[in-house]
Formats: sequence, structure tokens, C-alpha cells
Amino acid sequence: MVAGAAMPYVILAGALGLMTWQIATAHAISIVELGFFVVLVLLQFSRQFLTVWDNKKLAQALTLREAQLRHQAFHDPLTGLANRALFIDRGTHALDLHRRDQRPVAIWFLDLDGFKEVNERLGHSAGDDLLRQVAARLRERLTEVETIARFGGDEFAVLMEAQLDPLVVAGELLGSLSEPFVVGGRKVSVSASIGMARVGLFDPTPSVDELLIRADLAMYVVKQCGGADVLLHTAGLRLTEVDDEALAHADGLALANREVTVSYQPIVDLSTGRLHTLEALVRWALGGRQLSPEVFVRVAQTWGLLDELFAFVLEHACTDLARWTSLPGGLDLRVTVNITPGQLAAHALPRVVAAELARHGLTGEQLCLEITETERLPDTTTSRRVCDELRPLGSRLSLDDFGAGQSTPSRLRDLPIDEVRIDRSFVGNLDADEARRRFVWGVGRLRGVHRCHRRGRRGGTRGGTRGAHQARLPPGSGVLVLPARPG
Repeated sequence: MVAGAAMPYVILAGALGLMTWQIATAHAISIVELGFFVVLVLLQFSRQFLTVWDNKKLAQALTLREAQLRHQAFHDPLTGLANRALFIDRGTHALDLHRRDQRPVAIWFLDLDGFKEVNERLGHSAGDDLLRQVAARLRERLTEVETIARFGGDEFAVLMEAQLDPLVVAGELLGSLSEPFVVGGRKVSVSASIGMARVGLFDPTPSVDELLIRADLAMYVVKQCGGADVLLHTAGLRLTEVDDEALAHADGLALANREVTVSYQPIVDLSTGRLHTLEALVRWALGGRQLSPEVFVRVAQTWGLLDELFAFVLEHACTDLARWTSLPGGLDLRVTVNITPGQLAAHALPRVVAAELARHGLTGEQLCLEITETERLPDTTTSRRVCDELRPLGSRLSLDDFGAGQSTPSRLRDLPIDEVRIDRSFVGNLDADEARRRFVWGVGRLRGVHRCHRRGRRGGTRGGTRGAHQARLPPGSGVLVLPARPG
């Protein structure tokens, strides 16, 4: 290889030596020899020029590739924002400056509310598009001084240096995210839960990991209280016991003062287009802010308020149903009220239901009790006995989110279930997934499905936004419920 690379120089040196010898010995140089020598020199210079040019282009390509690799190593490929590694590096540098010059530092941890529903309803490509738009809106609202990073999923982080009032900035950003996004030709709305941790002028300097943990905790407390808010981490902030105790006390007062409200999700018969059922959904606004049902229902269950909450919803639903059935066209209407598996094992349940129906002049067929997926049945024998006592009243039993949580096929065997609502994870993309179609067909065959309904999009008991198709079964068999198509 070395000999091949040196060959042009050997030829040029030989020609130059020959020309020098001829001049030294007074031999005449012919035009042909001179022309040959000039051509050799030009070719050698051309070769050298092309070599230098190629090396320059190669160096530029290597520099560009190195820059691309460096960018990929420190940036999120979907949004182009900084990734966790770059965020940690810059956060560490900012805290070093605080340690030296007492410069203020703040970190936000931001998680989108409602992103999962968009992903499930419109698909992952729409979810990716939404994340890119959120990233663009973050860039618009923040300056180049701040470091914005995506940690994965729908989690973002912001590093603010020398910002005296980051809470104001966070509030403005939260307001900007409330404006709808256009994804796949549709308007979708998401909010955000923002937790913040800051280091003041004279505070001891923590590590960047400690600061992130504080911001993360504050964000989860916001989530626990319903989301769509900003919370600054303070000493003693906790996620569970202290907050749950305060919420339980407030929940008890809200029930006593009838500050808890009931909304209704419609279920429409697809064959007739008529309203068939209304599902009663409990809602509670704490301090003017809507609290997530997942939170206050869990707190009510933990602190022994669940029976009181159920009685409130049942009484409210029966009162409304009695008023609606007195209107023209309202005779066939019924309502669904949620109960937990633990409540299904309560001996007093049939007596409470019967008394409420009698007080409002309703028949049992107008009420459906929906078993939520919060826990296992504590006592199957007792639950079966309670169901047998409910059966003469005519009230139907529905099993919610079959296939998820604590649900098992044995529950269909052990209890006289009238309706089965299949979880979204089993029926998403049903039109294109043969395996899921077979699963739904099998459950339908098992339960004798023959007609469909559609649930509205107002949200489930747990605060979701799921629609559903519901297949009605003959008396004594059951009902199959499938998530509705987007739109």
C-alpha cells in the first residue's frame, strides 16, 4: 500500500532527475520531453489538490456527524428538547453557581393530565404529535435561559436560573396549556400538573437529584388533588397519610353539607337512538377545584366514608330518576350506581336499596348496581347471598372493566351478573385486531349477547373519558360493554 501511494512521486522524481542530468550534460531537451515533464507535474499537483479537497470534505462530514451524535446523546429525538442527561448536567452546574454565588435555582416537574386518554382514543402517532406541540408551546413561553427537557412519556422538566418568581411563570405556562391543541384534525384539551422545588439565596445547596425528588413529590400531590395546578415543595410535604386525613375530614364535611354533586353519563340504545341508561358519577370540587374521583373515592374507602358516599349517590340518583320518569317518555329510563366489592358483601345493602326505591316510588328494574374493580370480593358466599336478596327487587348487577384490576372469570361464575363491561385494553383497535375480536366474541357467546348500546363520553366513575359500546343480554344472562370509537 505504501509503495502504491509513493509510485506517483517516484515517477515525478525520475522525470525530474532525467531533466536535471540532461541539463547538466548539455543534452538538448526536446519539446516532447518538456511537455511530458509539465504534464507529470500538473497531474501530481492535481492529485494533491484533490486529496486535500477530499480530506477537507471528510473532516467536515466527521465534524457534522460528531455534532449529530452529540445532539442525539443529549436531546430527546421526538421533541428536540434536552434529555435527562443534559438536564442533570446543566442542573448540576446551576447548583454549583448557587453554592458559589447564592444564585436562585428552581426546577419544575411537569406531567400532562389527560394524555393517556388521547393516546388511547386517537393512537400513539397522535400522542407523539401532541407531545411535539406541547414542547413547542413550552419553548414559546420560556426563554433560552431556561433548560426544557423531556424525561420520557408525557413528563417534562424545566430548569430556571436567576428567576426570582418562577411560580408566576409556571402559572402563566399552565394557562397557555389550557388552550386546545389540534391533533389529527381534532381539537383535544390537556392540562398539566406541575411540581416545583426551588433553592433560595441562603438555602443550603442540595444535589440535583434531591431537587428533582422534591419537584416530583410536589407534582404527585397535585395529581392526587385533581391535577391542573402548580405546587411548590415545602418542608414536611407528604403524599399520603397527612393529606389523606385532611381530605377525609373535608370529604365528611362535604357529604354532611351536601357539597358533593352527582353527574350522569348517558348510555344510548344504538338500535333506536333513544337514551337507555344514565350512570351516576360522583363529583367533588374542593376549594373551587375539581378533585379527581380516584382520589376522594379512595380516601372515602380508606377512612370509612364509602357507605355514606354510596347512600348519598343512591338517594340523589333515585330522586332525579323519580322526577324524570314522571316526564313524557321517561318511563323506560334507568340509572346505574357504583358499588365496591366490599359493599356487595354488606348484609344491609338490599334493605338500603329497597327502602330508597320504595321512598321514591321506583321499581327495581330502574336501578342497576355496577361493581367497580377496586378490590377482590372479601366473602364470595356472603356476596352471593346479598345478590340473591337483591334479585327479587329486580335490580340488575353490572361488572365494570372486566379483564382488568381484580376481575376474573370466576366472578362471572360466582355471582348472578347481568352485565359485563369489558376493559378498554381488551377492545382497543377492535376492528383491526382479530385476536381481540375473538376474545369479545367469546365473552359475548358466553353471556348470550344480542343487542348493543353506546355509552356517552362524559367520563366514568373514576373520572375517565371513555365511551363504550354495550351489548344487551337476555334477562339472567348479561351485558357486554365495549369502548366506543373516537368521535
